[in-house]
Amino acid sequence: MRITTNIKNDSTNSDVAISIDKFFQFIIVGDIIDGECDVIIYNAIAFHYNETVNNSKLIVGFNINDDDDVELQHKDMSFFYKDEAIIKQFWGKNSKFSKSYKELIEELFKEKDNGFSGELNDADNINKIIDCFNDSSKTSGALYITEKKDVIKDIIIFPLSIGESTHDVVLCDIFEKLNNDLKCAASNGYWFKTKFKHKIENNHQGFKIKASISLDNAKFKSPDFKIYIQTNEKYDIKYNESSIDGKVVHIEKVYSQNSLNYFKEWIYDGINKSSLFRLNNNNEIDKEINENIVKFNSSIQFEDIFASRRREINILIFSIILSLICSIGLDVTRQDKIVFGNIFPRGFNLSLDALWLIACLSLAVKVFFYKISKVKLIVKLLLFCPAFIWFSVYFLFSFNDERYTCNDFTYGDSLLCLGYLQKKLFLSDIIIFGTILFLMVLNFFKSSWVFKLKYSKKLMNKIFGE
Repeated sequence: MRITTNIKNDSTNSDVAISIDKFFQFIIVGDIIDGECDVIIYNAIAFHYNETVNNSKLIVGFNINDDDDVELQHKDMSFFYKDEAIIKQFWGKNSKFSKSYKELIEELFKEKDNGFSGELNDADNINKIIDCFNDSSKTSGALYITEKKDVIKDIIIFPLSIGESTHDVVLCDIFEKLNNDLKCAASNGYWFKTKFKHKIENNHQGFKIKASISLDNAKFKSPDFKIYIQTNEKYDIKYNESSIDGKVVHIEKVYSQNSLNYFKEWIYDGINKSSLFRLNNNNEIDKEINENIVKFNSSIQFEDIFASRRREINILIFSIILSLICSIGLDVTRQDKIVFGNIFPRGFNLSLDALWLIACLSLAVKVFFYKISKVKLIVKLLLFCPAFIWFSVYFLFSFNDERYTCNDFTYGDSLLCLGYLQKKLFLSDIIIFGTILFLMVLNFFKSSWVFKLKYSKKLMNKIFGE
């Protein structure tokens, strides 16, 4: 599955500098059922323009596997900014939410490291920022962020709600009227989630995700750029290739999530009972993206860490059962019975040993086909029916020899002739076995004469997946 997030400046100036003060993306991959899964993406984007631009806003769009028909559901989550106790765990223990704008602005201005001392720290400037808050206030209060980190400066985030949207999300800038010197004091704070359902490339061993974020039509920078991915707890990263503007970064597993408190929505989405992964930036990368960031790319293969153990157990159990079935049919004393000889059709010119082994091999091939094919369950069960009935009748029921030798037919008896039935079942199973084996060989070697033809390739992809 490819998930691309496009963040684009939509203003009259394509060279404007924009600071994404907080970028947080949390991708939750739900359980995979029949090759599809629900995906939820939480997006926190707090930003400010570094200079005055008319009608300034950001457009956030999502591309899922280049599918224009995917249904995206957006929901505003800006109330997350109000949960001070949880925010402090991630964005500084001294951060706080307050309904008093003046209190937050004065606290921001009094810190010398924030660059608002001197002429900027006066009542007029404080009132200008307050006026911007009041003009766009649909919620009361703002969040003061202070982390005391080298590249992350203190700032006030004003929570804003997204409008209704069926595709792209519009993030408006409410601080156009502020002087350039004051723009870095306040940030437009948006937080929303996007939900959709789509096909995902997966098999019994795991699945693959390609996530990318592009920032276009402006000079973007971000002092705090974070990405998290959540999967079912049985998955871990097999390999990943990730980069920011061509510089290698890493996605690593988080082991301490149970020690933190989370929003109740995240708990409902299973964060405490899942595998959690995050983007790990080193100090050098953090400094570079604080100056400029254009593109994040990531390709991650997740593997089912329990799959190999389950596979080993399943193989062991199946091997024991198959060996038992083989040994039963290869028993000389059993082969001497009239019944045993009459469950196979005549004309193969093969020994009873060979015919029994073919039946066992057919069973093994269909079990393997059952695991790797993508056909519907009902089709798989129908393919098993002849072999299942053939083995079941022989092992589970005891009838006299006449029922198998068809002597009852000779005398016009109306009773069912089991030998005749099982011979037909065996022939049907051999035809199914041969067809499945032929298709599996073609798929394994990717035979060019098959995959070059449109309809045969479509058939093979439908059976085994792309």
